[in-house]
Amino acid sequence: MTPRSSARLTATIGAVIILATGCGGTDTRDTPTTSTSSRPSSGVYEPPDEVRNATVVWSAEPGIDLFSTPATLMRAANESDIIGSYAGLEHAYPGYANALDRPYATRYQVESYRGTIAGTVLNHIQRIQDTGDGYLVEFCALPNAYGQLDDGRYRRWYGRGSALAARFTRTDDTLAPTTSTPTTTTTPSPAPDRMHWQAPTYNVFTGWTISYVVNETSCDDWALSLYPDAPVENEISYSDTPPPVQPAYPGWPTQPD
Repeated sequence: MTPRSSARLTATIGAVIILATGCGGTDTRDTPTTSTSSRPSSGVYEPPDEVRNATVVWSAEPGIDLFSTPATLMRAANESDIIGSYAGLEHAYPGYANALDRPYATRYQVESYRGTIAGTVLNHIQRIQDTGDGYLVEFCALPNAYGQLDDGRYRRWYGRGSALAARFTRTDDTLAPTTSTPTTTTTPSPAPDRMHWQAPTYNVFTGWTISYVVNETSCDDWALSLYPDAPVENEISYSDTPPPVQPAYPGWPTQPD
């Protein structure tokens, strides 16, 4: 990758794939030219092949409920961003493309970002701020547990992650008031098949718009708690076998009442 392309991708805010790795697309000889449809005849969303053998594991700072409205929006948006980067925006979660900030949506048109991943993306919500008309959610993304298929091998990154953030703004004043704190003590049961990519079966983004913004906080504390020897700068390695997959968490239970 050239220094110019590295700088361009590092400046892109909001994409876990681009910021966490610091790299662009890989050799497309191992990348399917077309992705399987995310909208089968049954009408139920299914993840595309590019991410099907990967999972996402979310954690959060104490007091943040991963099933709260802002955390749910953040999980769905970031996972859609990953899918959009690797498989194309048309394969992202239902409603994501319509809710997304228009200028940002153009980055999914870059074919060189396409690829197939395996293993587990690790994300950690740092802070949720109520903005009056929605939420600002700050989180960290860590690439250490997944890899991208590149010329028959898996490219791996090892580092301290990237700080990302997204702003969610209400578009419908009739939406019921929401909160960043739990409204119930009942935690939904995880969906089955947690060793493959989990996805919501409903439109999480109804009544919201999404824009990605700068997050200048550090991810070091969280990253080093998981990988004490993680270097400041990403280290790249290659493996003949895919990274092991961790069970998706918290996954996507059925649509809440």
